[in-house]
Amino acid sequence: MQVPKNGTIASLTGFRWLAASLVFVYHNRKYWRDQLPDQIDHLFSEFHIGVSLFFILSGYLITMSYGTKPLNSKKEYIKYTAQRIARIYPMYWLILLAYTIDPAYGAGQWNLLLFTLGHGFSNQLNLNGISQAWSLTVEISYYLIAPLITKMMVANGRYILLLLPTTCACLFLTGYFWNITNGNPQSFLSPLLFVLNGTIGGQLLFFVAGASLILFPNHPLFVKGLTHKTWLGTLGVICTMALSSIFHQTPYDQANQYLSGTLFQLLLISFFGRCWIQGLTEEHTIQSKIFSSPAFVLLGNASFIFYLIHISYVNQKIKEYILLPDRNYILLWLASCLLYILIEKPLYSFCRRLITKW
Repeated sequence: MQVPKNGTIASLTGFRWLAASLVFVYHNRKYWRDQLPDQIDHLFSEFHIGVSLFFILSGYLITMSYGTKPLNSKKEYIKYTAQRIARIYPMYWLILLAYTIDPAYGAGQWNLLLFTLGHGFSNQLNLNGISQAWSLTVEISYYLIAPLITKMMVANGRYILLLLPTTCACLFLTGYFWNITNGNPQSFLSPLLFVLNGTIGGQLLFFVAGASLILFPNHPLFVKGLTHKTWLGTLGVICTMALSSIFHQTPYDQANQYLSGTLFQLLLISFFGRCWIQGLTEEHTIQSKIFSSPAFVLLGNASFIFYLIHISYVNQKIKEYILLPDRNYILLWLASCLLYILIEKPLYSFCRRLITKW
């Protein structure tokens, strides 16, 4: 296994570039439909799985970095939570602030739900503001419960078999009774398909898959004894995306719009994504070499910024001035790297130093 440096593994940092690029292609696929075969269209429609790979990575890295330490005391948990907030919110707030004060977009209308990411729990509101930020709501939800989940898994791995359906059921029932109470006009935690795809209720499986890599790296349920895990995971993810077309009813469909397709992807991507990441940490392959290179490590570090700007407000503003044939893919990565070096990295380091002194 690669030795973590400053709490990170280079190949996994570079891997974030790939996950972010998949999401970029997914969001821009509609512009290329007329030039591509239907089979490629179907495949591109499943590139949202890049977000799932991010979630698996988060589960792995949070467990590796923190484990159950935040549960040692109230102070430790507060510091842990503050560090996680410092990782997500500052750059999101900066972009959302620009969106809010822009007369052509937010028009000065301040929305507390957007700034807290609470809108991500609503099926009607989750794409408001910075539309892709719904996944940040899922991330923050996991951060809050990750130490407890880790403790439960350490105590007895079978607990997770109860935790996953219980979490989903609790969220869905909350939305259900909300519907009964006042009709739930903004569809918070409703319907079931939204709970599975858009909240921690279903997406928890991906985080747990990543966490299990730290806690049970050789469990027979996963990939004990298998070789070439990197390529098995790679091909498994690609095949899962390709086979997802069996759930499509139109050329522009995607599998997670249906319950059967959602369950299919939850199970297979959590397994093959875990396998892929384990391979990148344990095996010396051309993939690990490429993703560990300085250029891809920089791109991986800038991937959070790229994710925040690749669609929605920032990209729309850029397209008012320039739109290149690649839908500004390279330009957006250049901007992301600059923003990471000049703003995100020093800002996050400053916040961490402050929190460490508590």
